[in-house]
Amino acid sequence: MQRSALRLVQAMASPSPARRLADRCPGRMMSTSEVRAGMPRVTLYTGTDCSLCDVVKETLEETKSQAGFAVEYYNIRDDSLPDVQRWRRAYQYDIPVVHLNGKGQ
Repeated sequence: MQRSALRLVQAMASPSPARRLADRCPGRMMSTSEVRAGMPRVTLYTGTDCSLCDVVKETLEETKSQAGFAVEYYNIRDDSLPDVQRWRRAYQYDIPVVHLNGKGQ
């Protein structure tokens, strides 16, 4: 699964650093240094008590340094996050969901 996740992220990565910086995702939780570096950004939409989400999270954590992407997590059950109602309506039956540079594929 690690190799397939790595290939997926590499295949989806945008070639343009300017394009990567232009893409925005509500609820993003990245450091300024990651944004400045222009590295691809993978967002995992997750929920509480989601065992499949845990598997995807573990795989992303294991492959992110090798593949060269930043990972951020967005819990659609956390009411304190921005736009949580939007993402909850969109993904309540589909988590885990992965976006690359703010876009679902």
